Amino acid sequence: MVLAKELDVETIKKEMLHILGEADKVEYIAIVNREFKAIDTVEVGNTIILVATWVGKPRLIDNLWI
Repeated sequence: MVLAKELDVETIKKEMLHILGEADKVEYIAIVNREFKAIDTVEVGNTIILVATWVGKPRLIDNLWI
C-alpha cells in the first residue's frame, strides 16, 4: 500500500486487519515512527509497522521498517 502511495495509518491498519482476518487472533498492529511514537501518516524512511498474531498455536511477530 505504501508503494502505491497510501500513507494514511488507519487505512493501512484496516486493510491489514482485513487480510489477517483469517488468522485466529490478531494481537496488535502498530504503525509508529522510529522513536516508537504513534503517527497518523506513514513517513517513508521513519516508520515501523509492528504486527503480532496467532495462527493456531504459533504466535507470529513481524516488524517492517519503511
